[in-house]
Amino acid sequence: MPGLFGVLADDPAVVGALVDQWLRIWPDTQVRRTAGGAIGAHGFQGPTPLQLLENGSTLAVEGDASAYEGISLAKGQVPPEVGRYEGRELVLAPSFRGNAAVLDPGGREVQVSTEWTGTFPIYTWQHGDAFAFSSLQGPLLSLAPHELDPVGLSQYLSHSYTCSGHSFVRSVRRLLPGQHLRFRRGGTVEIQERSTLWSEEPDREASTAETARRIYPLISAAVRRGSSVHETCSLMMSAGWDARLLLAAMHGEMGASRVRTLSHGDTGGRELRLAKAISTAMGSRHVEREITTSVLDHGALATFFERCGSAIFPHWIESAAELERGGSTTIFSGVYGEVLGGHYGETMVTKGAGKALALVNNLYRKAPAANHAANVRHREALPLLLGATPIVTRWYLKDDWVRSFDGLPGRVLDSVNQDIARLERRGVSSQQRLIEAFVSEHRGSQFIGTQALSARTRADVSLPFIDRELLQAALRAPLRARFHNQLNQEMLRQHAPRLLAYPMAATLVSARHSILAQELSRGSRVVLEQVLAGLRKSTGGRVSPWRMGWSNFGFLANPGILAEAVEALTLDIWDRERLLRIVRQVEDGTWGKPLHTLFYQLGNIFTVDHAFRMQVRAQAAGEPAPGGVAWKRPA
Repeated sequence: MPGLFGVLADDPAVVGALVDQWLRIWPDTQVRRTAGGAIGAHGFQGPTPLQLLENGSTLAVEGDASAYEGISLAKGQVPPEVGRYEGRELVLAPSFRGNAAVLDPGGREVQVSTEWTGTFPIYTWQHGDAFAFSSLQGPLLSLAPHELDPVGLSQYLSHSYTCSGHSFVRSVRRLLPGQHLRFRRGGTVEIQERSTLWSEEPDREASTAETARRIYPLISAAVRRGSSVHETCSLMMSAGWDARLLLAAMHGEMGASRVRTLSHGDTGGRELRLAKAISTAMGSRHVEREITTSVLDHGALATFFERCGSAIFPHWIESAAELERGGSTTIFSGVYGEVLGGHYGETMVTKGAGKALALVNNLYRKAPAANHAANVRHREALPLLLGATPIVTRWYLKDDWVRSFDGLPGRVLDSVNQDIARLERRGVSSQQRLIEAFVSEHRGSQFIGTQALSARTRADVSLPFIDRELLQAALRAPLRARFHNQLNQEMLRQHAPRLLAYPMAATLVSARHSILAQELSRGSRVVLEQVLAGLRKSTGGRVSPWRMGWSNFGFLANPGILAEAVEALTLDIWDRERLLRIVRQVEDGTWGKPLHTLFYQLGNIFTVDHAFRMQVRAQAAGEPAPGGVAWKRPA
């Protein structure tokens, strides 16, 4: 996976340990050593991600394919496509979709800047004069034994993301979107907040049609950046809005001959049939692949975690490998397209009648002007709305382990409040925009964004929807103009109307119909699915389910598949008895919940377990390296 790292430490063992970890995972990692430090980066075939500047400093970049196009223009200076110096500080260019780090010639100071969505993670570790950063959490975890972070683990296991920089251990922190860090020898760390996303008040008069005319050229430009690294470009294809929009823009910029598409999942289901029909109608070469038991292979999961820091989306890694076998390619993904589609508003965090009311309000009511009194009134409820409730009991955790952490609910609440306060200091004011910003920078970046990071273990990726200029322009429109894909529908109507002839996988009418009509058809589909599910249960499985979506995790019911995965878990925090009880329910068909939710929860469990296996190895290796704190193995 493309990524970067750096370390400053007086102890050469600490420097060597981090470098060795990266070289073990990615042997072709480029490294430059200085007195008491090192900086390195990994990239695929193409421009080097590490550049020596005229002043003796070393510049390292990572990100999507466009980041490597930018650094290829370096001639002893920071290319304007990457950023510029303001005084002694590195400032990333608005069009740069990645992170960058600069190590000074004497190894006395390092700067790290993150892009504004936080899609590409940077983790940091510090102990006294020793400091390290890494795109991958694993190499930092293996530096020494650490004490686990119950807040970070609670949030990750519950929501697949963490808040306010928490990670799995106390001594490792995650930099937040748009942060700039500077570390100087002597132990001084400075962090600046640079992102201004969601801080500008939207133009409440902006129409959807006007916004579409303004936004689509920016999408085309974002697609164009990063498209020249490889001859072929591939799109992770679904039947959804984001994929259709990217497909239209990719064809406009590259032509059909350079575009391939791939869909994974239920090849007999409605969504993959729609995705194939859309792709072939546009003239793209299309590939389909089933998700099989290979995604639970223990050795593969260990490799997946080491290479991308997650075991949640192994099917994305396998799909990327399939595309790579067809030739060198850049894989395009619609990650963060949810912002253009207006998905991350109140409908995302409410249920039942509240969700229906939010839907109607956003579709038919003009957003009110910012109201300080209303914001104060809603502020107390906001953290709970955004998922501040921590794990209390979970079927996969030992109850005594969860209860062993005093004050955990309050500490989780504090971390959510810290992130909300950070957004408020940025200038994000209304509740509506606070919700959208929070969900985007947490669920969008850390959970959905992991799909792209998973694919990036095999090939370069391009993520046009994280483009800063595109996001800033989109956010100038009110949520009402973007809500429930109204903006996406209008852009397709203006630029690729034939892609509206096909329905979404979850709706029963074509995408040309009004959003309300499509949502009503979605409701009808849900009722029909519930009726069929009832008939299937009452007839002992003789009635087949309606295969609308892409999900095909039925293989989880194969005898022994899940049991073997559970038995391979090593941490003492898991309640194996309850886990195996769930496994038996899945195998005998009495598990009444969707299998894809179980698969993702198991992915979180496998991720945490693999992370702490590194701790066990570090503990077995002997005394902690400098900076390590005693790792408290759960009882």
